[in-house]
Amino acid sequence: TNQTASGELGNTDTAMTLTSVYASIRLLSDTISTLEFSTYYKSRGAELPFRPVPEWLRAMSIDLANHEVLGQCLVSLLTDGNAYVATLRDATGQVLSLTVLDPGDITPKMVTHDDGTQELTFESAKTPGTVFTKRDIQMIRGMVRPGQISGVSPIQMAREMIGLGIAMQRFSATLYKNGALPGSVIEVPGQLSTEGAA
Repeated sequence: TNQTASGELGNTDTAMTLTSVYASIRLLSDTISTLEFSTYYKSRGAELPFRPVPEWLRAMSIDLANHEVLGQCLVSLLTDGNAYVATLRDATGQVLSLTVLDPGDITPKMVTHDDGTQELTFESAKTPGTVFTKRDIQMIRGMVRPGQISGVSPIQMAREMIGLGIAMQRFSATLYKNGALPGSVIEVPGQLSTEGAA
């Protein structure tokens, strides 16, 4: 459950309303997604530049700039702990474009075949009954626990602290809205003497 001891929900959507969470994710994703990158291949233990750079890496998406595609991957990693990238290919298998998927829609599964080999597959909530392979969807994981398939969600791991931060933010906003005065009145029966008030 996403309910925290503070009474606030500690999930990705609520976490992003906390200024410190939003600012941290924005800083990391904006900074890393704008770094220069290139392609390399290994030959006899050495990394060499792959030239020419594939066309799909020059323009990863039809609708988004490269830094936006990379930024979406990073936001997904920083919130869910996993990023899923769909690969659109032509009839010959050449990559045409990349689309970052909503991690909440994807379920990774490790399938064991009859010959004992294992394969990572994916199912999407948007296309029930269809099984995708690593050729269709590339999974990028953050921190992974031993024996697990999916990465650990930083938001889920910090949900209690995030919930507390949201509760404090909400309390402070309400306090200032009320003129920074506690909205309460104490009543006593009869007359109150000066000593009693003190």
